Amino acid sequence: MDLTELKNLNFDIKSRHPWERARLQIIIHFLKSIIRKTGNPGPVIFDIGSGDAFVAFNVASTFPGCRVHAIDTAFNDNIKGEIRKQTDKVSILLYDNIEKITLEPGRKADIILLLDVIEHIEDDAGFLSSLVNHPLISEDTWFILTAPAYPCLFSSHDKFLNHYRRYTRKSLNCILNKTGLKSLKSGYFFFVLLFPRVFRYTMEKLKLVNSAEKGIGQWKQRGGISRILYAILLNDFFICRIISTTGIIFPGLSVFNLCKPAR
Repeated sequence: MDLTELKNLNFDIKSRHPWERARLQIIIHFLKSIIRKTGNPGPVIFDIGSGDAFVAFNVASTFPGCRVHAIDTAFNDNIKGEIRKQTDKVSILLYDNIEKITLEPGRKADIILLLDVIEHIEDDAGFLSSLVNHPLISEDTWFILTAPAYPCLFSSHDKFLNHYRRYTRKSLNCILNKTGLKSLKSGYFFFVLLFPRVFRYTMEKLKLVNSAEKGIGQWKQRGGISRILYAILLNDFFICRIISTTGIIFPGLSVFNLCKPAR
């Protein structure tokens, strides 16, 4: 969760928004695929723009052999202390700056997570270029990027979250090419969420609804409704993924890209 939306730090997965839970499983799916390809059961993972470290915590729990470094410029001593208190059984290293990370001599980051991060950065290309050329990044480092999709859907929700932009699959690929990253797999997910988002956007434009946003941090539903929405979103991803093997790419509310430095 973005710290903009954070009200109370809570790592109980059942209380989290179905969007967060489904996206987490999608990221774990990507990580399993990369780990199989590389044959490295204990990768060094940087979760850049970690927010409340919900993803970092669950990645470390799912892959106990990996070493997760969670980085967020909003981390301060109080936030880091609270995260450590709630994740004491899982090893996560917390930093407010990537420059504070030290690895064993010759070791580099194996996987970089940039999950709904670059839309918050005014100079996204400059940020990615500096990251690709960072001394802890090598030609073998995998990047997993996700971002909100379709500039035409930019709305009060994006303004609330301090987004500068949304992306298409093509525009994200273009940015990656310019910054020294080679796209290996890309697409969209959460096709079903396009319909409520388009409806909400249209209602806002017609001034038929209040544009005020509360964010997913205010999610209060538990039990049946939450489980059903989570199942719909997760099945949405896997069904669209199966269809993509035929060459048909379904649109979705989020865009993703798996890439590596083109060196």
